[in-house]
Amino acid sequence: MSTCTGLAALDHANTKFSRGYATTGVGLGVCAHHKFIQKNGAVDLQKGERYANMDYAYASIPPTSRPEAHEGLPSLVRCDLSKQDVRFVIPKLHIYGHQLLCQLKFSLNWLRGAGRTDGEGIERPWAHLSPIATSTRDMGPDEFTAGRGSITESWERMIRNWEEQQEKPEGEREEVANPYEMPHSGMSEAEVRLRLTEEEAAQAKEGNFSLHNVGPTAFMTQLLELEEQQRALKMGVEAKSFETATQKTQLAEKRTKIMRLIGKIRSVQAVYMPGALRVLQQHEGPTKDEHAEEVPLILPSDIPSHIRLSVCHTGLPRLEEELREAQLRGSLMSLRTHLHMKSRLLTYRTTNVKAQGM
Repeated sequence: MSTCTGLAALDHANTKFSRGYATTGVGLGVCAHHKFIQKNGAVDLQKGERYANMDYAYASIPPTSRPEAHEGLPSLVRCDLSKQDVRFVIPKLHIYGHQLLCQLKFSLNWLRGAGRTDGEGIERPWAHLSPIATSTRDMGPDEFTAGRGSITESWERMIRNWEEQQEKPEGEREEVANPYEMPHSGMSEAEVRLRLTEEEAAQAKEGNFSLHNVGPTAFMTQLLELEEQQRALKMGVEAKSFETATQKTQLAEKRTKIMRLIGKIRSVQAVYMPGALRVLQQHEGPTKDEHAEEVPLILPSDIPSHIRLSVCHTGLPRLEEELREAQLRGSLMSLRTHLHMKSRLLTYRTTNVKAQGM
């Protein structure tokens, strides 16, 4: 372990919990000048950043894998390479986390031939490699290695194919996947509602009518919309957005509207969720200190799982699950869009606003 007391990253890497893990990280050999990951330069770290792993990566890189390149290397696995014809430096951003002696001894500014190399090329590949960890963390050793290589090669091939097509005349371009297009998966909330409503219509044609004039899909949709109104109103109250007389009037009107909607949906709820009657009786109306946004709606997911199917109308828990999944997909797309807009605004401010450019 490094003796530099000004840097704790290595210490933390070696003391992290690693029981049960085949690897705790990945080490890379990267050309500091060209930022290219070297062939055979990626190694798994079984327990933190150990010398043996990084020595193996160094010895496996083609420019150093020739026999003549190893003539001066000692036979020990944990070798002190600084005694050989190897010059050690610290990347310019990281060097200020080291003590003063390291800054004087291993600065790139004093290395002949370094030019303006910053040495931070090792950090830049992690921007697109780190997300792979969430997809491969549960894989076995063989699947992990194959999956990591496949994802990296596939992404680079997708970018290369797309850029080649963009350079062609518009009439000669082939249809290829756009690597910069936001991914879409699954149906939207409106599409799920349409499909469920069409299923109800098909059942009605077969003589299977709903128990109430309000169908199961419409009932569950109203419950989820009412839940969203309660959530938005509660957030506004907690943020103290209703302080003036006008705002307090708006708050009272919103609470009255929500209470009316709750009252209307209770009769339908008693038909489709008879098992919730006991809970409903405990909340026949808001108490003195209970506001509209705090009144429990009692959805199928609020009922214990071991009795949920027996006390709810057939298929009602499935309807809630499908509608909630659609809500999550819509929320994810909205989050991606807002993050993209924020990134663009920050880039514009940094580049164009006075006193913010580089």
